[in-house]
Amino acid sequence: MSVEVNRLMKLLVRETLTGGSQRNIITHEIQNLEANLNASSSVVADTVASGTITLSAGAFVADLTALVGAGNRTFNFNGKKIKEILLLPASGNSAAVVMTADATNGYSLGLTNENLYAGQPFQKSFGDNLSAVGSSAKRISFTSGDADSTIDFVIVGGA
Repeated sequence: MSVEVNRLMKLLVRETLTGGSQRNIITHEIQNLEANLNASSSVVADTVASGTITLSAGAFVADLTALVGAGNRTFNFNGKKIKEILLLPASGNSAAVVMTADATNGYSLGLTNENLYAGQPFQKSFGDNLSAVGSSAKRISFTSGDADSTIDFVIVGGA
């Protein structure tokens, strides 16, 4: 399997100022946030998983060494660092989903109690800054007041 990641991130805001007889538009943006990752890039990407997480009784623990995703395939990030993550909670979720390192063998994304809101994408790039997934660091916990929340995910890892 080979993996080719093309990350595009952009926030473009147009602000219209009014006053007097003039109308001005100010554009706010950050550019050049594109990155390409693969097995040969300086930030290596060679493993990918995607699918849907469904909470049961308001909880789900993702084991990064045995993550079931698209096509009912099991994905294993053992020995890999997480490089990119994109999460999209379903717009029908009735409460935020809280993501954190699990209390048992938790894998830290450098975030504490990150709230994931219905219909709002969450995307984070980590480069080579996280630890490798292993037996003592492999689980991410998702909890919510909405017992059956769902979240679509794409996770990219590499050496």
